[in-house]
Amino acid sequence: MPLPLLNADAKVQIVTSAGAAVDTFGGGTQYADGATQANPTGTVALWLDTANAIRAVSAAKPLPVNVVAGSGGGLSVVDAAAWTTAVSNFVPGGGVFNDSAAALSSGQQGTQRLTPNRGAHVSLRTQAGLEALKSHNAVVPGTTNLGVLVAIANAAAPTFTENFQTGLSVDLAGNLRVIGGGLSVLDAAAWTTAVSPFTPGGGVFNDSATALTSGQQGTRRLTAQRAEHVNLRNNAGTEIGTTTTPVVIQGAQADNAALAGNPLRLGLSDGTALQTWQQAKVNGAAFASPAGLPIMALGAYAGSGNYNALQVVNQTNADGNALANGLPVGNWLSNGTNWDRVRGIAAVQGTTGAGLQAAGTLHQAFAHGANPASVTAGQYAYPPASRDGLPFVIGGHPNVISYTQNFTAAQTDTALVTVAAGTKIVVTGFLITCSNANTVNVSARLGFGTATVPAYGNAGILGSHPNIAPGSGFGRGGGGGMLGVGADNEDVRVTLSVPTSGSCDVCVTYYTAPS
Repeated sequence: MPLPLLNADAKVQIVTSAGAAVDTFGGGTQYADGATQANPTGTVALWLDTANAIRAVSAAKPLPVNVVAGSGGGLSVVDAAAWTTAVSNFVPGGGVFNDSAAALSSGQQGTQRLTPNRGAHVSLRTQAGLEALKSHNAVVPGTTNLGVLVAIANAAAPTFTENFQTGLSVDLAGNLRVIGGGLSVLDAAAWTTAVSPFTPGGGVFNDSATALTSGQQGTRRLTAQRAEHVNLRNNAGTEIGTTTTPVVIQGAQADNAALAGNPLRLGLSDGTALQTWQQAKVNGAAFASPAGLPIMALGAYAGSGNYNALQVVNQTNADGNALANGLPVGNWLSNGTNWDRVRGIAAVQGTTGAGLQAAGTLHQAFAHGANPASVTAGQYAYPPASRDGLPFVIGGHPNVISYTQNFTAAQTDTALVTVAAGTKIVVTGFLITCSNANTVNVSARLGFGTATVPAYGNAGILGSHPNIAPGSGFGRGGGGGMLGVGADNEDVRVTLSVPTSGSCDVCVTYYTAPS
């Protein structure tokens, strides 16, 4: 039913559905501050979100709280979570600049100390928590010393105590003093054995290394035995030892100059060292070291305390021209004033000719009926000649062998002289003679063969006779010249018919030679 209109002073009584009057209001059960209640009951708290939706307070939807002051950093993030610029949260930190703040005691909390420009003070610690002290000079290094030292300027290099840490040493211009790969010394400074420092060098053995281009750095190249490759250059930097710029060796010994050192000598090698000829070789002198013939000698000893330089000429010099410098082309000699072509014997006949001979070969003259002086085997000797200059020559070989065999029966391809492979027989003569007691004529054939005497009409027959009468014979060669040379491994063989009632002698003179 409609309520009647009441005046301003009218009051309304609120009752329950049972008609009981309601005279208290509080939104649920009321509890006193600090009261304890095991199972409290009351009205559920609600809150309004940004969409004006009413939310019940729960663990999933807690009350939104805006902490105005007195708060700590409640921010937490997942370990190794991704960080994004202008999105990821962080808690800003700070401290206090107060150089007179009281030191903390163990167990006290404290505000971090800052510099005036807000830099954080840091105390370095080892893994064990020990303070890493800043080191300085004259301190023995320890487990907590950093070893960080400043450079100390000294006019002269300082000295330090053994086992102490030291500061880096620089000169007054700020240049750091170092020893090792950065070695430097003063130009023309004195050098002392076992004292002066040096930097050892090396390179690489690689014959297929790519060639450098201008401006590139490169490692030195070595041989397999660690010898350094060297490119010869002259004072202007031009490569020498090429076709256009060959290496030139100039002797510094002047003609007839007093002895001073050794002249440049080029000689043959015996496989151990360069060998040069001894000037004082005389007839019969032993052939002693140094051995070998010289190729050239720039500076010839005159035997009077001075060197007389051998004179060399260029291609344009002619016989009789005045002496001039240049290189030899052909064979030329100097008489001290003009050039003269070598014409063979350069010494005058009748001179003693002691020592080595000049161009050509001189013979030593002997009167008929005189014997030349004997020399020891292996020594040099002059070839003999008559007083008219005609040489005495004996042909043959120094080891001619004479071999004779007697036969009383027929012989077929019988070997007289045998050799092995790698050797040849050189026959200088032979003689076949038959006994006067023979009652028949004997046929004979002598020649070279490995198994048989060559048949008529073939090479290798030294001599033959169809009918040697009793008491006669035949032969060829005087033992000095070569009568025949067999092939490698060929023997000297003979074939004879029967020397009835008698015999035949076969004599061969020969020497052997390598094939």
